[in-house]
Amino acid sequence: MPRLFTALELPQALRMHLSLIRAPIHGAKWVEAENMHITLRFVGDLDERTADDFAARLGDIRAEPLAITIAGVGAFAGREARVLWAGVEGGAELDQLHRANERAARA
Repeated sequence: MPRLFTALELPQALRMHLSLIRAPIHGAKWVEAENMHITLRFVGDLDERTADDFAARLGDIRAEPLAITIAGVGAFAGREARVLWAGVEGGAELDQLHRANERAARA
């Protein structure tokens, strides 16, 4: 059963910038720059048929290019930081894309 999420790929220049500002945080592991992304919607584990249907609905989404600004960094942590994140601001265009992903996940 695949574990799915929808995401936007970051431009290479931004991935490289983020990889250069990595800070040593005890217990944290950085992903490789080519795996950095903006998560729009975590979907979870889906059976193959549901995953295929979801992918088809995502294929119907159209969006214009959008400007995104990094707006802070942080970590999801328990006893140790395990997931590091960078917040983003993308305006109405990013909000619309996020809502379209939500509709596709709920259909």
